Amino acid sequence: MKKNLLIIGGDSRISKHLKKISRIKKINYISTSRRKNRINKNILFFDYLKYKKFKIPQNISSVVILAGIDGEKNCEKNFSVAKKISKEILPKLIKIFAKKNIFVCYLSSMAIYNKKSLYGNLRLLAEKNILNIAKKNKIEKKICIIRPTKNLNNVQTNYKISINLKKSNLKEYFQPLLYSDTAKFIIKVIKNQNSGIFNIKGKSKIFFNKHYLNNRKKILYRNNYIIDKPNYTRTI
Repeated sequence: MKKNLLIIGGDSRISKHLKKISRIKKINYISTSRRKNRINKNILFFDYLKYKKFKIPQNISSVVILAGIDGEKNCEKNFSVAKKISKEILPKLIKIFAKKNIFVCYLSSMAIYNKKSLYGNLRLLAEKNILNIAKKNKIEKKICIIRPTKNLNNVQTNYKISINLKKSNLKEYFQPLLYSDTAKFIIKVIKNQNSGIFNIKGKSKIFFNKHYLNNRKKILYRNNYIIDKPNYTRTI
């Protein structure tokens, strides 16, 4: 009996690379979409607000959850829905999968370390509730959380641009990843079913002006949760 990978959030950029790697490694997969015009036998309709109506396909062994309200502006624009997904829906959905003995990989973000980021605060809220429900139901071994830094299509181009900024004595930087590298790491974790929390970052450093972060307007939601330390930190 062949086991399949379910990708929730099949319209995302990372999903594109996940599918490509899955085809190369001959991993069977089914993805989801909110675009009804894309639905077919291999692309299922999925809406967080209607998650109870979603029927899990047969022979699913692992699921990657990429879907969600992404970015600062989208979180501000759809705050009430974004908070409901993070606080209530995601933890319940993950519990459903794990209880069916399906390994769950949730893609979070390093933005959780930025207390001024609404997006980061909502991702941290999701993490906390996922971990709480996992502990309560003793399903920790069926769940992993991956926190990548910012994903880019071409790190090298941005790295070259940042050299001039570095000469301007900018000390703040982040270490972005290629979408393809993040996808490869996800596949590796799923294959080995490694539970826990993974922080992943790239080797190249992109420098920026610290004042950019300080000039953001007041966020709608801020939590004071202590961030769980990762089980592993990887530079890839």
